[in-house]
This record gives sequence, structure tokens and C-alpha cells, in this order.
Amino acid sequence: MTDAEVLRVAPAEIAAAVSDREFRRLMALPRTGDLPEGVLQSMRDARQWYSIHGDPFVATRRVEVAAIGAASVTLATGAALPGRAIASLLSAQDSHAVVAVAVSAGPRVAAEAAHSWSADRPDAGYALDRFAAAVAEGLLRHAFTRLCDSLLPEREQLTRHLSPGCGHWDIAHQRDVMDLLTGPRLARLGPMTLLESGALDPQHSMLAVSGVTRHGRSLTPGAACLACDLDPCTLRRMPFAGDGARQRVNP
Repeated sequence: MTDAEVLRVAPAEIAAAVSDREFRRLMALPRTGDLPEGVLQSMRDARQWYSIHGDPFVATRRVEVAAIGAASVTLATGAALPGRAIASLLSAQDSHAVVAVAVSAGPRVAAEAAHSWSADRPDAGYALDRFAAAVAEGLLRHAFTRLCDSLLPEREQLTRHLSPGCGHWDIAHQRDVMDLLTGPRLARLGPMTLLESGALDPQHSMLAVSGVTRHGRSLTPGAACLACDLDPCTLRRMPFAGDGARQRVNP
């Protein structure tokens, strides 16, 4: 049985929330300017398909923090959240709790994109795959926005989030985040399955952790890139500006 709370998100709602600029970024297209009509039609078709057939998934869980060490965070449940990257973030922001989030664009869109490729419609398959990636990122922002709203009465805020496999938090810690959401050693949450490799199935599923603090500041997507040291990354909105910038973004 999962310990996470599942949040309902309508596919049409999240499809409409994906900005054209974000979609273009993930398509590796110019962020502004005219595009060939065929490309635009593939992008419109992908958005419409997802708004009708998509099956987005979001789950969250909050756990209080008992202690923060140099390389691990001890939770009030007695479980540990290992990793110097997450421990450093939570310590720097004086976090008294963590929120784990799981999001997925869902299995239907992955299956439809694969079908388009096998049916010799690569433009449709690529656009749908990239739109699913945009949906997954959008779901993460949607989840953290809802969480931020729920924290306002207590004057709490969220730190920037970290995902295992990004920056210096090793992908092996996917297991630790999944445990936080589901309970020990369960590999499935909703449509998402954690594979032995640390990857998630279906594609365009993500796990992330944010700290809960009274000293942080919510981040825009662009500011999150500014403070993220993942290298190399071909999908940046802006370049990493170093630890000094991270402190300016998250005072």
C-alpha cells in the first residue's frame, strides 16, 4: 500500500498548460519564429492527442525531518534519505520536512508514440514523445505549485527540488525516493515501475524531492536551471551560474 497522496490532474488541463516555448525547447527547435507547417501540425496533433487520451499521474508525500547529516537525511519515520546533494540542499535551506513527488505522463502516450514510429510516422512519434516530456515537467511544476499553495497558511515554502540522476545526486537514490513514497522495497506506484537500473517505466516519469522551509523561495523554471549543476545538459533554459547564484536564488 502506498503512503503517497495521489492528486487528480485532467489531461486537457496539463496539455493546455504546456507552453509553446517549452514544447519547442524539448523539440530542439528555435524558441521563437516561424516553423514549417508540417512541424506545427505535428505539434498541434500531439497536444490534441494528449488532451483527449493522456493519463497523467501525480503523487506526493510529506515527511518531517529528524536530523540532517553531511551525507544523509534522517526522517521522522526512521528512514534515511542518503546523498550529499540532498543533505546539502536541505541543510542550507534549514528544511524541517521533505516532500517527495512522483509524476508520469502515463503509459498511453508512450505506447502511442512507439506505435507512430513503427507505423512509419516518425514526425508524429517524435512530436508526441517530446510533448510527453513537456507534460512530465509540467506535472512536476503543477505538483509543486499545489504544494506551495497548501503551505501558505503555515508560512512554509519549498526549496528547489532535486531528482536522482540530475547534478550530483546519483540515480541509485531513485530507490530511496520510491521507498519514501511507497514504503520499503515496493517498486510500483500508480502506473510507474522502478526498474533495477534505476530508470522508471513508462518513459517520461520522474521522482523528485523538495525541502519544506520557512526560509526559502519558490523558483521559476528558468531560475531552477540557473541553480542546477547538471552537466552536460542540452535542454537548459539558461546556463548554470555557480554556487553564488544558487545562494542568490535560494537565500
